[in-house]
Amino acid sequence: MTGKNSSHDPFRQIANAWFGDPAIGPRLKSAVAEISKYAQDSKKFGAPAERKKKLGQAGAAAIKLLRHLGDIDPTTRRLLFGGGEIPAHPEATHTGLQAAGPALNADAVSKLVEFEGLLTEMAANASKLVAATPPQRAGAHELPDAVQFGVECLGSFWRKYRDDAPTSGQNRDSFGNFVEAVLCADPVNASSANIRTALRYFFEKHDHE
Repeated sequence: MTGKNSSHDPFRQIANAWFGDPAIGPRLKSAVAEISKYAQDSKKFGAPAERKKKLGQAGAAAIKLLRHLGDIDPTTRRLLFGGGEIPAHPEATHTGLQAAGPALNADAVSKLVEFEGLLTEMAANASKLVAATPPQRAGAHELPDAVQFGVECLGSFWRKYRDDAPTSGQNRDSFGNFVEAVLCADPVNASSANIRTALRYFFEKHDHE
């Protein structure tokens, strides 16, 4: 019965061909389902270059907001975070803050410090994510990051079930052929060209591991 199922289930066939065990086919199928879901979700947010641009804009906006906050006097800055009731007239700002009491002022300062910290962290992380986005070679077709995600996932799968590390070799049971067999088929349906580009990035990234 198992042999019959294996002969008709592509994931069991692939598991048997590259790992010598059709029983891990369902686990491979689950991994591919996650890759497919990632691919569908990523389409909502644009191609990698567009997402990289948006990340850069978000980081720049965080830095700009920090500068704007720094240009506001400390008393008004605390009012922005609940340090007293907002006065009806601008000249009454200091009176409104004093009426709030030290406890409310301390809470407002705590919120302000936390918010500034979050903005600083956001700007730093946005910069790291922009730097981590694989560069596009001149004239190259843009690589969907879902394909890169898929190669990384399959790299982890390979390491879990094989003793040898993924390599760029071209032999029949190579990692590259495994990746193409999985990602070119349903449900991901990636192109061979995109997969080869993603594999190149993968090996460049993990070359010294």
